[in-house]
Amino acid sequence: MEKQIQKQTNQLFTSAALLFIMVLAFTVFATPLTVNAQAYEQVSVNKVEDITTDFSGVGYSVNKSLDFSAKTGPFIDTYYYQFTLDSPSYIMLRECANCWKYNFNGNIRYYISSSNVFTTEYIIEEWAEGSVASYASLYEAGTYNVKVELEFTERDLGYFGISPYYAFSIFAQPVARTGMTDGNSLSAAIPLSKGKPANGALSKQDRKQYFTFKQGSNGAFSTDVVIAAPINWEGLPNVSVGLYKETGAKIEETRLTLGDNSGTLSVKKLPKGNYYILVSTSDEVRDRKNVCTVTLNASYKTVGKLSAPKLKSYKAGSKKITGTAVKGAKITVKVGKKTYTATAKNGKFTVKLKSKLKKGTTIKIKATKSGYTASKTVTYKVKKS
Repeated sequence: MEKQIQKQTNQLFTSAALLFIMVLAFTVFATPLTVNAQAYEQVSVNKVEDITTDFSGVGYSVNKSLDFSAKTGPFIDTYYYQFTLDSPSYIMLRECANCWKYNFNGNIRYYISSSNVFTTEYIIEEWAEGSVASYASLYEAGTYNVKVELEFTERDLGYFGISPYYAFSIFAQPVARTGMTDGNSLSAAIPLSKGKPANGALSKQDRKQYFTFKQGSNGAFSTDVVIAAPINWEGLPNVSVGLYKETGAKIEETRLTLGDNSGTLSVKKLPKGNYYILVSTSDEVRDRKNVCTVTLNASYKTVGKLSAPKLKSYKAGSKKITGTAVKGAKITVKVGKKTYTATAKNGKFTVKLKSKLKKGTTIKIKATKSGYTASKTVTYKVKKS
């Protein structure tokens, strides 16, 4: 009996040990890899005007010679680098590798992380034999880490006089984004100010750009939207520009179809309150270089209702009409069948007539001014002198 109990106990410990090993193995392989920051080699960033340029003839910032002479495979080698962006930028990582062998080509993978934790999401995966590849996207200002991973699964690592190596460079094209927030979520929406343009960006990773503003008074709203792109970038995506309430309810939307680069978002009546504008694209960008900048002209106009002008002097026998109106307003006066215009200077205006006013003549008057809707038309009857 004791031997049977001991046997069952040993089996139980063995099962528990196997389970522990399996859990440990799963944890090791499932958990993102963390690397000490001191292990990173600093990489210089090449600042350029256009990341879509062909940089194939440019020397690489990192050029790593590899020595596999003491390795029999299979194995994975990893190398770590770090670069810093001073401002939001489109970046391109361009790489090449040549780890040619007699009967096997290894894989080379690149990862980018904003911390020293790397997930399984690589940005480039290529054969390690004469590979030339690139990755481009939009990144905020900050420090980023790069992991280069070389994987070989064959044991025969024979080379024919070719020294294995890999090389890469980081190119950065600064983005004129307004403010310190990235704008790709409502909580990080870029604030708009009257008369000041605000810039955002769309990319393969971030296809939404939020802006927010406050409507100070009841009135119309209008803003221009311009979609620009890096130099030599071919084809603009379909873009939607929507105006929303704080609650998320859509008020108005305009669509810029493929190839269009500008449009106007306007509403005739918009009550005072807080609103946001969402610029977005649902298009699957054809490759990672297809990124674009969104410039939203925030010189929107809150258009108020212009108050009607008032006449002070319009008696029969006079060849002059005087009155008051909003400063700078254009006054249109219709006397019978004749029309006259004047400008309200310092809130007052005078209209000189070609003939004297007659009793009972109808005078119709209204005011207009840029940034306002026209006033209502007011009618007067000429009184006796």
